[in-house]
Amino acid sequence: MVDEQSLATELLGDEPPADPEGVASGLEGLVNTIAIAPDWRTIEASPDRWNWERLDRQIEAANGRSWNVVLGPLISFRRDRWPEWLVDSDDPNEIRRGVQRFIGRMMERYSGQVDLALLADRVNLPVDLAWEGPLRLQYVIDAGTTLRRAVDNLPFVVGFTQPFAESQPRGQDYPAFHLADALLRANLDVSGFALDFEFGDGFDQTRPRDLCQLLDRLQHWNSFGLPLVIATSQFAADDDDEATHPEIAADDAGAFDPARWSQPAFGDWIELLDASRLVHAVFWNHPLDGRFAGRGLVDREGNPTANGRIFRRAFRLPAPDDTLPG
Repeated sequence: MVDEQSLATELLGDEPPADPEGVASGLEGLVNTIAIAPDWRTIEASPDRWNWERLDRQIEAANGRSWNVVLGPLISFRRDRWPEWLVDSDDPNEIRRGVQRFIGRMMERYSGQVDLALLADRVNLPVDLAWEGPLRLQYVIDAGTTLRRAVDNLPFVVGFTQPFAESQPRGQDYPAFHLADALLRANLDVSGFALDFEFGDGFDQTRPRDLCQLLDRLQHWNSFGLPLVIATSQFAADDDDEATHPEIAADDAGAFDPARWSQPAFGDWIELLDASRLVHAVFWNHPLDGRFAGRGLVDREGNPTANGRIFRRAFRLPAPDDTLPG
């Protein structure tokens, strides 16, 4: 088992927390599962040459605690998550072979050390990639087929961002529901869908909704008959955000309005997820406070933030010293 300093560095970012042991203990009291995203760019910086060192340490650190371990997203449809030598290829078959080789090697190495795989995310939101929906779908099918051939008992889910498709270019791509339906028709043995509700007004975020709209969206996805895993977070502005992010922090009149960047009744949303029979797991996107103070579950000393206290109350976790007004 790695030490606490290594655990904090490996799992929570390159900038070590002020109190690594406190951060690890604080998170262990709040969550029972941790997700580790492999960095394909560094693992296979050149074709078929592999460097597993950092991912080995991360998985060892996670397995040294009481957490379940999720590995993924194995592939993510953001340009900066793909090796440069592969993402610039104009040959789809070369990219398909690269995906199959990467997933195969990953499963060879880690299939017995993780409890769930997030096969792919952002399937419906390519943003900076030129691949259209059918091609992205093919890469996901290649990844799922390779995973299942390598290991027959590891469940995997497929992730979609922006379930409300607010940034969907009309007439240029395929809605998330169409892509999800096509995946099921491919007989991939998908175990569930992961939906990303990160609240905000950015191009890759979900605008704040009332609880009825959110529940309606969950019920819509439940029509596929598969478990739902929800990744969620809210933007929480601090005093520096107006100066640091003027392009996203101002309203039409140019005034800073942090209320635009958070989900109303957020505590009720978390409680709804806990009570819903449609949702099988909830992931928080920001375990540790970083650049945006207040987004994490614990601060850099390991103390619960307001979000951490909301989690404890919603999921009825024992915390006699934590109180949340109201």
